Amino acid sequence: AGATQVIQGSSVSLTALPGADFVFSSWTGPDATSLSNTAIPNPTIVMAGDYSVTANFVAQRTLTISATAGGAVTPASPNIAADGTTVTLVATPQANYTFTGWSGTNAADLSSPTLTSVTILMYSNKSVAATFEPIMRTLTVSAGTGGSATPAGATQVIQGSSVSLTALP
Repeated sequence: AGATQVIQGSSVSLTALPGADFVFSSWTGPDATSLSNTAIPNPTIVMAGDYSVTANFVAQRTLTISATAGGAVTPASPNIAADGTTVTLVATPQANYTFTGWSGTNAADLSSPTLTSVTILMYSNKSVAATFEPIMRTLTVSAGTGGSATPAGATQVIQGSSVSLTALP
């Protein structure tokens, strides 16, 4: 920080160091266009005159993401995002499961809590969870005259699971 004397024509490397709970966002100022790249924290500048630039930082926010059994969410948790940015979440059910919605402290902040792909604007630390449930199917078993079968009647079974059937004369 502050003014530094350098030899004209020399290349100078700059370094932006964020404080705790902050991330680098950009370089600005009247001479920022002279930097090799304003979007990285460590650009270089070839000194052809007197220059003035400013390193900018924004608060970083933590998005805690969880999922019930039967699925996963990307990106992984915890997700660190700059204040004011939007994070896209995608809930993916495993085979024989279905996505049933989002829950958690900040589920109301999601763009559409019933869809598998949603966005959330980060302006504070947040927490959301994806909910998955097994796909249920009905197995109806009956026996003809002269015998029995088990399980008898209608039984709820998780899709993709095995059921043992027994027929007795």
